[in-house]
This record gives sequence, C-alpha cells and structure tokens, in this order.
Amino acid sequence: MFEERVRDQAEAEYFSNVYLLIGTGEGRQLSALDVLHIKLKRWAFQEWYAGLDQKGKQRIDRYLLEKYQGAS
Repeated sequence: MFEERVRDQAEAEYFSNVYLLIGTGEGRQLSALDVLHIKLKRWAFQEWYAGLDQKGKQRIDRYLLEKYQGAS
C-alpha cells in the first residue's frame, strides 16, 4: 500500500481528521452519525481501507499521497 511514513500519517488522520479522510474514501459528505457507525465497525485505518471499493481506495491513495508526499 504505502510506505511506512504515509501509513503512520493515515492512521493518525483516521483517528483525528475522520470527517475529511473517511468522507474522501466513502466518496460523500458524512454526518457525525455516519462516521460513528463506520468507526464502530472498523476500528483501524487498515481495516477500513481494506473494506473500501477500488474507487474509494484510489481516492484515499491520491488524498494521502498529495498531502504527505513531501512530509518528512
């Protein structure tokens, strides 16, 4: 999937920036209740990511690479 540095950032985003990250992956704007339901089903980023369809994974890949490609 991603190099370790980007994967660590993705884990952090999953726990702190859930609306933007999960909304990007799901391809829609989410309510607090929607996010809660998703997080109750899938506690970890890797588990949630694995459950996305191919388009959702592509959206997340693009989002993370654009955001963290130059991060040190």
